[in-house]
Amino acid sequence: REDKMSQWTVLKFGGSSLKNTHRLAQVFQIIHRQRSQTPVAVVVSAPGDLTNRIIGLAQLAESGKNYELTEAMVDLREYLHEHLGILDEDVLAWMNKTLDSLNDYLHGVQILGECTPRIADELMSYGERISSHVVASGLRTAGVKARATDARDFLRTDSRHGEATVDRHHTQAAIANLAESWYDFVPVITGFIG
Repeated sequence: REDKMSQWTVLKFGGSSLKNTHRLAQVFQIIHRQRSQTPVAVVVSAPGDLTNRIIGLAQLAESGKNYELTEAMVDLREYLHEHLGILDEDVLAWMNKTLDSLNDYLHGVQILGECTPRIADELMSYGERISSHVVASGLRTAGVKARATDARDFLRTDSRHGEATVDRHHTQAAIANLAESWYDFVPVITGFIG
């Protein structure tokens, strides 16, 4: 199994590479080109300044600014639709459901009046999850078999929220088990979560 894993190329794209449709098109070309040479796994960050926007939403929720929070969520939805060029109806539906879930978490923060480290980790994961679905959708539109893949499905850490340490042994074993199925498509994996 380790021999097979050594054949893989892992491509990591940060937020500035994913911030708009022009940059995303360049990312799709890079992935397509590399995929023709080796199996590829793609790791993505949150697009653009999405993480900062989510932090701002959490701060608004924590301080009980309901009107501002509602307006900021509307702005976030518009930003994502405008900058990421999502055309796939299934991905649009998934993203709207995901943003509703984010809003529910923010409402919980508002009720508690605080954003605990555990909730902060959850909130921060939304950007990477949205990014993985957007990139996988764009790759499929470009003719590349791709699937959004949540790192939490194989990444094992301790329970220290906000500063978790990866359990490398269990994580590598989980990746080795999943990698067999990844040969059929490009896994677009969420970046940093937790």
